[in-house]
Amino acid sequence: MSEQAKVETGAGGAGTDAGKTLLETAGADGGAASDKGAADASKGAEGGKAAADGGEKTHLQSDGGAAETPEAKAEREVSEKATADKSAADKAAGSPAPDYAKDLKRPDGIPWDEGAFAAVVPVLAQHKVSKEAAQALVDAFAGAQVKAQAEFAAGVVKAKQQAFEECKRTFRAEDFADARRAIDRGCKDENLRNFFLSELGNHPAFISMMAQFGRAIRDDATPGAAGAAAGGDGPNLAEKLYGRTTPK
Repeated sequence: MSEQAKVETGAGGAGTDAGKTLLETAGADGGAASDKGAADASKGAEGGKAAADGGEKTHLQSDGGAAETPEAKAEREVSEKATADKSAADKAAGSPAPDYAKDLKRPDGIPWDEGAFAAVVPVLAQHKVSKEAAQALVDAFAGAQVKAQAEFAAGVVKAKQQAFEECKRTFRAEDFADARRAIDRGCKDENLRNFFLSELGNHPAFISMMAQFGRAIRDDATPGAAGAAAGGDGPNLAEKLYGRTTPK
């Protein structure tokens, strides 16, 4: 082969090598670029994972995201209550004591014992009871008093009704007439008479007693009474009530 051919062949080989080299270089560059991209992607993934891990850890460690345990909740509630109590105590200490006798509203519609309440006022002051709490106590006592009065009144009405029914079962119409006669003739005071008729008018024992008196004076013109008026030995009132106690 001539020198020129060798040179040309060498040149062609060089061109081929150069071409291969270019292709290989291009492939290597592409691979390198690919490897670089993969490496960058890997680094990005690792960075993202690290960021994710960092974010996850921060989220779990934060109070807002972590679930509160029962122990932590109990401690928090105790702390909050202590803070609230201290705030209330500081507020009470800084405010003047209420004038219970003047500031508290008395209940309406029921009797109120000011003397008894005056005995309670020093106790309220001693324990530094707030005006609101003291008023609540007054209202509660008034409510209990109203309830007790209502129950008492209902009991009186019930007792009167029971006595009325018992009298209806026990006595006859003439028994009531005899009892009324005794009251009308024997009681001259109008107020006392009204009391006997209204308050005791359904009391079985009272009606029984008055009926006995009424029967004794039912008719002043009985044969015995007429005989006694004529000097006879007819029974007198005591004998009518209690029977003859002495022999004729």
